[in-house]
Amino acid sequence: MRGFLQENKNNEVGYLLPLTVIVFVVLIGIGMSIAAVVSSKYAASRQVVYATNALYAAEAGVSDTIAQLNINTSFTGFTSEKTFVDSGDKGRSVYTTSVISESGGAVVITSEGATYRSSGDTVRNNTKKIRVTVAQQRTPVTGISLMAGAGGLQLDAHSKVTTSGGSLYVLGKLQTHWEGFSSVGTSAKPLFVSVANIACGTANWPERCPPSSNSIYGTGAVSGEIYGSVCANDNIVGTKIYASLPTYVGRIAGCTPEHATMPVFDKEAFISKIKATTTRKTAASFNCTTTYAKQYIDIPANSWIQGNLTPNNLAGCVFRLKGDVYLDGNLTIPDRGAIVVDESVGTRRPTIVMNGKMNISYPAVFMSAPEGQVGFKANSFGTTADVISFFSNNNSCMIDEHSPSLTSSGCLSKQDQKDSASGSFAALECWSPGYSSDLSGMSFYAYFGSINCSHNLKIQSVGGQRIYLNYNDLTLLDTTGRAFDGGIWWRDYKVVDYQQVY
Repeated sequence: MRGFLQENKNNEVGYLLPLTVIVFVVLIGIGMSIAAVVSSKYAASRQVVYATNALYAAEAGVSDTIAQLNINTSFTGFTSEKTFVDSGDKGRSVYTTSVISESGGAVVITSEGATYRSSGDTVRNNTKKIRVTVAQQRTPVTGISLMAGAGGLQLDAHSKVTTSGGSLYVLGKLQTHWEGFSSVGTSAKPLFVSVANIACGTANWPERCPPSSNSIYGTGAVSGEIYGSVCANDNIVGTKIYASLPTYVGRIAGCTPEHATMPVFDKEAFISKIKATTTRKTAASFNCTTTYAKQYIDIPANSWIQGNLTPNNLAGCVFRLKGDVYLDGNLTIPDRGAIVVDESVGTRRPTIVMNGKMNISYPAVFMSAPEGQVGFKANSFGTTADVISFFSNNNSCMIDEHSPSLTSSGCLSKQDQKDSASGSFAALECWSPGYSSDLSGMSFYAYFGSINCSHNLKIQSVGGQRIYLNYNDLTLLDTTGRAFDGGIWWRDYKVVDYQQVY
């Protein structure tokens, strides 16, 4: 009996061994199948990620190209790979773009986005191409009293900026002075300040500065001050920001400035209108000739004036502005000179477009000043004038009658743009030590150049590629929120067609 049980037990062991091997082999097979499925799904998932990232890169290329077109309408695209994201061993995505202009101002942007498995790879892992058609659109500048370009807004010693409700827009950086007493806004008149920190680069100047850089900064131990709400890229140092609740909240967390360019103006269209209605006259034909009595000189609407224009004589010389003017030269308002907006224009704001610069030297500060110590005066309707200067370091571009236009934002090279915004080429210079320059009847926009003003200045609104103030209380008087009354505008593009090629 014992032998039978022992034999039966041995048989069971014999059966279990191959059964265990079979089960083990089956489990290994199942495990390998699961691993293969998981690996396949992981690889497919990775490819989906690569494809998605390549598409994101292509779309980023379109956005970046539109940003460049806003600055330079002749931009032809990024022909060399530009990095969108580089995460080292996790992968890298890039894009290239091309631009083709079509009739009617439309632009076709073709953008190819690609991904690489790692930062150092040279073989693309995935590629996506899209073709986007964009149409140019214009938006009037509203609600802004001061616009500073990539050269920034620099408040030197004892300089202050106050507005009558308008906001401040700075494309570059905002700097306050180490000596202190530099401020933007007041506790009684807080305002909105936008600083984009687009002031770096060379080949594609101006470009966005690194996130680690400062967009608003003081230059010493005593902080500058800003009263109101601040929307700024990157860091703010050496400058105190004071809220004025509930409307003005101090620095706005996570806020990105709305605009990444400066406003544009259609000089070609303006000149075409002047050409059709007038003949050219010399500046000398508008000279005051009476030496010892105040004299009024009319400047007719649609005048084309060649030479440097100056209202000046011992007893006072006043130019009465009766409409739009194109000035191929400089404009100077001296101590006994003035310009007034004539009653005949009613409420329509006249525009002076000039190739040269505007000089303000003790304007109308003497008691014998012809218009109550106001250098540029509104009419009784409160109508003011807009002055737009194209002064730059490039004379041929400065006098170009066809640029800027609807299809061109300017004729300067990147280096010329950078040099013209450096401060050495001031389109508006104010110098009246101990006095106030009262230009309350005008707004001024330096299209290519800068604005350098010392001591006090009253003006409706002001804009330039760089604004430098020294010992200056700059008072911006515009209350309408319509800076330049639509004469200058933001240029942007809207997408009208989107196609994924592959």
